Amino acid sequence: MVKNIISYILSFIMVALIIAIVAVSFLQNKVLNEDYWKMQMEQNNYYEKLEDTVNDGFENYIMQSGMDSSVFEGIYDLEKVKEDTNSIVHAILNNEEFKIDTSTIREKLDNNIRKYIKDNKVLVNKTTENQIQNFENAIKHAVGDYIFLCDQDDVWMPGKVKKVLEALKDYDFVVHNAEMVDGDLVSWGIDFFSLRKTRYGYWQNLWKMRYLGCTMAFRRNALKFILPFPNNMLWHDIWVAAILHLKFHGILINEPLIWYRRHGSNVSPSGENSGWSWGFRIRYRWFVFYNSILRVIKVK
Repeated sequence: MVKNIISYILSFIMVALIIAIVAVSFLQNKVLNEDYWKMQMEQNNYYEKLEDTVNDGFENYIMQSGMDSSVFEGIYDLEKVKEDTNSIVHAILNNEEFKIDTSTIREKLDNNIRKYIKDNKVLVNKTTENQIQNFENAIKHAVGDYIFLCDQDDVWMPGKVKKVLEALKDYDFVVHNAEMVDGDLVSWGIDFFSLRKTRYGYWQNLWKMRYLGCTMAFRRNALKFILPFPNNMLWHDIWVAAILHLKFHGILINEPLIWYRRHGSNVSPSGENSGWSWGFRIRYRWFVFYNSILRVIKVK
């Protein structure tokens, strides 16, 4: 019986040893083998799935930048995905440091952006002017029949341009609503018109600005009244709104046509810093009132 037990134990040990040898062999020939992993990734379409994931990320950047998808075409193709992935696998299996070379990606993206700027006649302001002067400069260089204002915090919704242009057939200017979102484009659950109790009119927006500059669009004939901005102008949107209301006929579109991002670096929704004193606000309203009335009287 003892002999049988010992034989059983030895048999068990032999089986375990064989399993261990097979496992080690498997680890060496399979798990720790680069060709094995490359084959697995090929068979499971890992490279293609990773490329799709990267491109999905680019889609978010496209939406936020307002640029065309062509800007991101070809900057990280399937060949580059395979090259980088295989380099990482090699480094891990050989206990080496690895680093992804992004110089080619940066070069392709830079070239695509330069081409986009050239093809779409985008004006790049290289001066050190302040924000208001930048807006004035951009409006001054606009050559189209219709002027759309925008800034770094807004993301245009699909169909915005078409809907605004349709309204501009019958009106001189348009102010549309905006959906309030955080820095990650997560909705606040409220729109700008509701938040600010937006109303149409000169006096309503002179006393308390209820429009966003980036929701305004107007016909080109308004430029001779809007430009140049008065000296010491602090916020372009209240000035543009004042001129448009005094001289032209507009409409409010209640539908949100942009996502308006709010984050820590923004000033208040009206463009004003909430720290301004009431005395300063009243003086500034008088400044806008005086200059806007003077402008529409003087300009023929």
